[in-house]
This record gives sequence, C-alpha cells and structure tokens, in this order.
Amino acid sequence: MLINSIFSSGAVTNSIVVQSGGGLRIVNNKINHNQQGNGIAILPNVVTTQAISPFFIQNNSIEGCVIGILFQRPAGVTEQVGNVLITGNEIIGNNIAINMQNSGTNPTVPWILGGVINGNFIYAGSGGFGMNIGGATGFNIVGNQLNGPGSTGLFVDGTSTSLIGQFGNNKGASVT
Repeated sequence: MLINSIFSSGAVTNSIVVQSGGGLRIVNNKINHNQQGNGIAILPNVVTTQAISPFFIQNNSIEGCVIGILFQRPAGVTEQVGNVLITGNEIIGNNIAINMQNSGTNPTVPWILGGVINGNFIYAGSGGFGMNIGGATGFNIVGNQLNGPGSTGLFVDGTSTSLIGQFGNNKGASVT
C-alpha cells in the first residue's frame, strides 16, 4: 500500500512501479514529472497463474508524465491484472493519461480482466489520448471528465479488447 507520498522528478523512467502482488492500493499521492517518464507503471514480470488483484489507484494527482498510468506486459510473462479500480484521480498534461496496452508479443489477450474507471479528471496534451484501452475485458468506463486540445478522449482497440461499457464521460471542446 502506498499512501500520501510525493514524487517529483525530472528524469526517472517511472515514479511508481508495480510488478507483482495482490491487494495493492496506490492512494492520495502527488506525482510530478517534467514531460519525461511515466507516473504509475504496471509491468507484470512473472510467469504465473496468479494475478495482480485487486488493484486500486485512487485520489492521486499525476502531472506532466509521458503516460500517467501505464499497463504493459512484456513478452513471455503470463501474469494478469484484475479487479482494477481507477477513480478520483487528476491526470494532467500527459501524452496519454491511461494507457492499457495490448500485449502484442504475448498470446494471452486480453490480460487486464475487469474493473472500473470513473470520476477521473483528465487533461491530455495536444494530440494525446485521455484513455487508450487495449488488451482488456470487462471494464466500465463511466463519468470521467476528458479534456485537451485536439486530443482523443477515449480510444478502445477492438481487436484486443471486449466487453467495455462506457457512459457519461464528458469530453471537452475539440476532444474527439
């Protein structure tokens, strides 16, 4: 559990890294970058039938990162992520606020299984993405505020993703 911490840096790859474990909570943290690195990176690293589950990311402020919250599974890793809750976060000035990546080099797709993304305030950088969802199934994406000049609010990769519900997400001016 990581609660009430401050991460401020200019040149780290990731402020917070999750590689394995269950019952994880990242709550009430402040993460600042200088347009370098990722805020929170979920990078499973083991071959197992277990999962990173449940996994909560709540009430954080994540600013100025390349990617605010990154889910990425390397080749050969079988660990999955499930029962994900991403809620009440402020994710500002990132190229991609929430990026769930399809595991293109790994045959198990989807690998991010079930969760809710709601009540987040997202301001993507120019031409960026509020949410880029791939390799996931069973998610409800509800009631988020998505802003950013010329950005894409929510993109769902239909080739690797299924059962994604989305309703009531407010997109600002010039957000597609």
